[in-house]
Order: sequence, then structure tokens, then C-alpha cells
Amino acid sequence: MDIPYVECKDGEATQKTMTLEVRVGSVSQSQKDALAASAQLALKGCMSGGAVIFPDWWQTRLNSDRPQLAILYREWDGRKFGTYYHTQHIPHYSKPKNYKPKFPDIKKGGIQATLTLNDNSKIIVNCATNTEAKRVINAYKTFVDGKFLKGVKNPKLAERPDELKKVTTRAVRAEFYSKGQLDLKPDWSIDLYE
Repeated sequence: MDIPYVECKDGEATQKTMTLEVRVGSVSQSQKDALAASAQLALKGCMSGGAVIFPDWWQTRLNSDRPQLAILYREWDGRKFGTYYHTQHIPHYSKPKNYKPKFPDIKKGGIQATLTLNDNSKIIVNCATNTEAKRVINAYKTFVDGKFLKGVKNPKLAERPDELKKVTTRAVRAEFYSKGQLDLKPDWSIDLYE
């Protein structure tokens, strides 16, 4: 019997197969399916580095029930993933569960852009330049329920006093929290890497 497994080294996953001799009929199809599913979970865990995603909160306290999409980003050099992770949040995410979003890669850095929605929830990004920050905010706005964008001003841009690692990152996973921080178990999640 062939048993699929994943070898994970430095965030790189390699799918492999191990062959074992078993008596005919001693392994059911559901057991074989469970082994295959386990290998797929291991592959996902390797790609996300076992990172955990949670809903965001904002300095100006809101009700903690704001729906949001939490997006796990990972360092990306154009060929492979690195060890740096960060999470971005989109409040009032408007796309359905079966929609596969394309989020922009982000060049991280010391420029912080904050877009305050009309219910005071926020989209906050830290990018290498003002142009990069505006580009990412504008991309994220396309995923926000339009009623929360009415009357919204341009994002505030500020230079961060602390030094942030300057890396390019790519979205690898997203989780939707319909009740925000009231329930830390996501309603659904989606893998974003190909």
C-alpha cells in the first residue's frame, strides 16, 4: 500500500510516498482517504509554517463583533518562501466563501497607511513607500462592503519611528471571522498559494 506523506524543511514541502506491505483488505478506503487528507494538512501546515491567524482589534475600541478577513502573508523572494510572516486584516470583507481572491504582494517597510472606514474600523498597512501603501490600500478597498466606504477620506500616511524588516511578502492563507473577536474560530479559510 502506498502512503502519502510530506517532508517539510525550511518551509519547503516535498510530497512523498512510502510503500508498506499490508494484508489485502486490512486497510479500508476511509483509512486510505484519511491518510491522504492528513498528508494534505501537513502540506498546508508546512506552507504556513504553522502560523496562527486571529481577528484584528483597533486602538479606538469598537464593538468586537466587526466581521473581517485575516490574511497571512509570508516572505517571498520571487522563487521561494522565507521565514518572515505577518497578518493583514480587511474589515467588512464582502466576497463569498467560494470566491478565490487575488491579494497584492506587499513590499514591507516603514510607511504606515491607515484607512478609517465610516464605522471607525481600519485597514492598516506598513509598506516600503507611500506609493506602495496607497496601492495596497486601494487593492484592499475592492474587498470591503461598499456601504462602509461611503464618505471615507484618503488614508493617513505616516513614517513609523521603529525599523521594520524590508521584505516582499505574498498572501498564503486567509480566514474569515463573521463575528470578529467574539469567536476566534474562523467561519472558513482558504489557501491562496498555487
